[in-house]
Amino acid sequence: MIKPHALLVPRRRSQLVVAASVFTFMTMLLALVTRGAGYSSLRQKWATDSEGAVYTEVRHGPSTAARVTKDKLHILLPATRSNPNFCKTLMTMTILGYPAPTIIGWGGREGGSSHYMKITNSLAWIEDHERNGQPEFEEEIVFMMDAYDVWFQLPPEVLLARYERILREEDARVKQRLGKAFRNEHLETGVIFGAGKRCIPNMPSSISCYAVPDSPVPHDIYGAATDTSFGVGPATSFRTRYLNSGSMIGKVKHMRKLLKAAAAKMRVCKDRQTRPDDSRGRSGQCDGGSDQSIFIEMLGEQEYHREIMRRHHRGIFDDVLDWLVPGRAGSWPKPWNIYGAVVTDPLNPEFPHRPHNTAYHTGKLWDFGIALDYFADLGHQGIDAERDIHYIMHDQPIAPQLSRQSPFDCRNPRSTMPDDIPRGNVDLLTANGPGPRTWQSVPLLSEVCMDTIPVMIHHNAMNNSRLETEWEKPWWHGRARKMLEWREKEGAEQLLHGFMTDVHMALTWSELCPARYDQELYREGKPKPVEG
Repeated sequence: MIKPHALLVPRRRSQLVVAASVFTFMTMLLALVTRGAGYSSLRQKWATDSEGAVYTEVRHGPSTAARVTKDKLHILLPATRSNPNFCKTLMTMTILGYPAPTIIGWGGREGGSSHYMKITNSLAWIEDHERNGQPEFEEEIVFMMDAYDVWFQLPPEVLLARYERILREEDARVKQRLGKAFRNEHLETGVIFGAGKRCIPNMPSSISCYAVPDSPVPHDIYGAATDTSFGVGPATSFRTRYLNSGSMIGKVKHMRKLLKAAAAKMRVCKDRQTRPDDSRGRSGQCDGGSDQSIFIEMLGEQEYHREIMRRHHRGIFDDVLDWLVPGRAGSWPKPWNIYGAVVTDPLNPEFPHRPHNTAYHTGKLWDFGIALDYFADLGHQGIDAERDIHYIMHDQPIAPQLSRQSPFDCRNPRSTMPDDIPRGNVDLLTANGPGPRTWQSVPLLSEVCMDTIPVMIHHNAMNNSRLETEWEKPWWHGRARKMLEWREKEGAEQLLHGFMTDVHMALTWSELCPARYDQELYREGKPKPVEG
């Protein structure tokens, strides 16, 4: 006798087959709809397609004016004393019309502790009671940068427009990488740091380094040598991927949160007398007082916990959807390498490393909205990248100015004049005697591997002799004195009333840059470097 429930088995099987067919059909339909939804270009910007067309198209699109004007820009310069190189930084900022910077830490100690001063004094400036009483202060922009090795070559309007564009582009990349976690966790990009090629001074086996995601720079920018030690230097063929603290820019509300956390980490670091990411205590004084070691660790922790967020917000069907729609938002990241070691799981890499808690936490405790200036739109970092630049005149044939000198140089150097640099005559140039009158007709340092013209040049190479040897190459050489005089007539605050310090002391131009520096600053006669 056949049992009644046995008759139900074929029906159940047929129901399962129908349900599976419906699920498969709906999944494929969803995949087709998703493919047409326009995520492809965002995925390409993250996945580093080798053609290079994606990032060129994005960065040379229509120009958009910044929403924030330069009167809402606050520049902080950490400096304990003056010297000719400090005056070069001040001169280039003043010539280009930047607001007068505030000098922080003036007269303080030099050496390693001066790096921590960047954190503590900047935070104290932001926390000033009078400033915090101003209703719009939270939305204003703070730009902190190294004071002794930076030259500006483009005006503040370009800086602010690019800052806002990088925020939008990074939000798009993070949204693509994290998927639903980006929206559910209410993430946003807030502070942009410079980008370098090495994770220094931190340890490669630390969360500071291995947890940092792959770079959006094309994988073959230096040909077959990309991301290998083959090159003119041991790291010159690496792509920009790691944080450089020589410059940081963000809204007051974001900078406050970042600096408070950095100050807390700094105190712990100093108390235990070890580098922040070393569980063995092999290095004292936190890498000699390196603020960069702290910010690098903060970025690593941010990205580590963002990967935890990504996994936490994945659903039961996400693996199937990843298979049907390769590269969809929030899918598993492709393996990356750090100094030749492959990372397939950023939470638990295969090589020996310091383990961390992989538990999910609410509240975004480690998220500070840190992003990097991967493509050197804000600033060129000279370390490991001195062969990536040329001074280019854009009203002349470009190709003869882009000669490759080594087989390890980037494979396709180019220099397109960005749309965000104004065309036509420039008042600064036309008002100061005969000579070039447009940005196209003056020599601009161009990052020919990234195809951009940086706003500023950070001479932070191990051998920073370029601070002296290249001072006559930029466009202001030979006209700097006249341009400063013109700025003074136009009412430049720093030339009329001096530079304020964070303790409300005014320092005049003649006090900071006395006449004995003139020979080096203006090079009007035989160059003769002057010691501070």
